[in-house]
Amino acid sequence: MWFVYRKSPLGTVVKENMKASLGLFKGNDVLKAVKTLKEILAAEVKIIPINDKSLGSSLALIDPDLIDVVKNSKCDANECYIIIVSWYGE
Repeated sequence: MWFVYRKSPLGTVVKENMKASLGLFKGNDVLKAVKTLKEILAAEVKIIPINDKSLGSSLALIDPDLIDVVKNSKCDANECYIIIVSWYGE
């Protein structure tokens, strides 16, 4: 869990980020993982290709080190996906 601090007219506001990255998956393995996760988690499950341009900004909010993990992975950019779960539907 990461906390985001921002200033507002009433003082500092703290926002919890209730998202998590559950790993990198290749090809059809991602579909099997999502099916299992939807059965056991009461959360929104998203599949995002690692070559998605918006991935960097969403990963930075979850964990800033995830961007380097994805870049250094030995996955083919067209066949590798990351699973992100959100508990508040963000």
